[in-house]
Amino acid sequence: MDVGEDPAITEKYTRSIDIYDPTTWGPLNVHDPELFQDDDGTFYVFSTDASIGNTWQGGVQVRRSKDLVHWECLPEPALGMWDEEMKEWLGFPSDAEAYTWAPSVVKLNGRYYMYHGVIVEVPDNDNRPRAWIGLAIADTPTGPYLPADEYDPSTYSCSTVVRYTFTRTPGTIDEDCLNESGGDWSKGFGAIDPEVVFDVEGNMWLTYGSWKGGIAILQLDPTTGMPINGYPADTIENGYGTLIAGGNGIAIEGACIFPYGDYYYLFYSLGDLLYDYSIRVGRRPISEGIAGPYYDSEGRDLTTLTWEESHRYGNKILGAHQFEGHYGWRNPGGQSLLITQDGKILMAHHTRTTFRESWYFYLQVRQIYFTEDGWPVANPNEYAGETLREVSPTEFAGTYKVIHTKRGTSWGFVSTYEGTQSSDEVNLEDAIETVSENVTFHSEGTISGAYQGTWSISNHYHITIQLEDNQGTPIGTYKGIVSDALDWSRTGDVERHTLTFTTFCPETGEYFFGNKE
Repeated sequence: MDVGEDPAITEKYTRSIDIYDPTTWGPLNVHDPELFQDDDGTFYVFSTDASIGNTWQGGVQVRRSKDLVHWECLPEPALGMWDEEMKEWLGFPSDAEAYTWAPSVVKLNGRYYMYHGVIVEVPDNDNRPRAWIGLAIADTPTGPYLPADEYDPSTYSCSTVVRYTFTRTPGTIDEDCLNESGGDWSKGFGAIDPEVVFDVEGNMWLTYGSWKGGIAILQLDPTTGMPINGYPADTIENGYGTLIAGGNGIAIEGACIFPYGDYYYLFYSLGDLLYDYSIRVGRRPISEGIAGPYYDSEGRDLTTLTWEESHRYGNKILGAHQFEGHYGWRNPGGQSLLITQDGKILMAHHTRTTFRESWYFYLQVRQIYFTEDGWPVANPNEYAGETLREVSPTEFAGTYKVIHTKRGTSWGFVSTYEGTQSSDEVNLEDAIETVSENVTFHSEGTISGAYQGTWSISNHYHITIQLEDNQGTPIGTYKGIVSDALDWSRTGDVERHTLTFTTFCPETGEYFFGNKE
């Protein structure tokens, strides 16, 4: 069977599941996916404890795959038991009512280390938030993971990595971490969304954080996986880390750092996950160290953004979009990146859609490439095993559905697919999906249609586009990649194999990509 006719692709967004039976879920019910490849080549995705109607509440979900197309959701959660300190800190009255989010998994010292966390409003904290990140360890990738102090009590005094509370407890936690300061929402690192990264010198770090004071990075001890200056990090003066992006209360979370070439790249999710979520990128030279700050292509320090302008800056590598007439995607985010054993760079993320209620969220995996300018670009299509090859100008020429990304400072109320209106104004450039337009790339190197300009291909699959608007006014120079692709968004009994291009312009900070018709 042709891979384009595989039911795993053609029926991914329409097939029915049993909401009480995880073995029927496949790529559905995936939020904040952490992509991991074990030594035997098997891929795993660990994800937030969430599902349609929140019926799961079993703990961190685990899926596995041999090809990143067919996913098996395991019936048992990864965590073998809940951490008692976590339950007490967060006020979970029982195991049945506990849950956790956004895990990060790394293989270390022959074991599997999982960092996971959650933030909740706690009744005995005047219904203000508390958050917690902990470490669990297992002997196999699928678990069961046990709290670190249960797994190895001789090494660990507890499994808590770092905590956060809105209300200060004098003498136990730094003021900034506590976000006391008269209830200032812009201070303190919300202790969720942990992600492990190793710098080019082999040092182990953890990024974490959500909204409020921004994204923090703290160094870990590679022999234990715990903060190098002691743990819980919030009990150590200034031990909770260094700000690398966000702050000022902007809606930033889910950060992960990806070292590649001469830079550390910071991928993060921005916005309200139900309305104006998107995936953004900044970078920082490796020669300057991993501990930030990070900058977008326009040179904007990502620690200086304000709420009003936060959606205007940061390179939006993936946002809400739709190829006209096909399935469309809203609110992509919760990303993680991986270099596979065969050298491909893949990004896993969740997405909501333009055609189902917002409580349907799916796993998508896309291949990531780097332009000749050293900026990452994403394949507009989900991964189906494609490999870069030489593409001639004659083969590339033709009519494409294209999307030019938009960032801005327009705010307003929007509704989800099921009609729930946002309680506050959200960013319209990110909330409303950008719909494709038609462009023809002529074989002699010119462009006509919704845009004008010229194009050329060099070095087998590198494309350069001098883009102009349809009045002939220059927009910018976009560089990127041409590749085979399988368009998973096409509906019905149609051909899904196509050519795709994905490009980026550092001067405009916008992406330009499309699929051949």
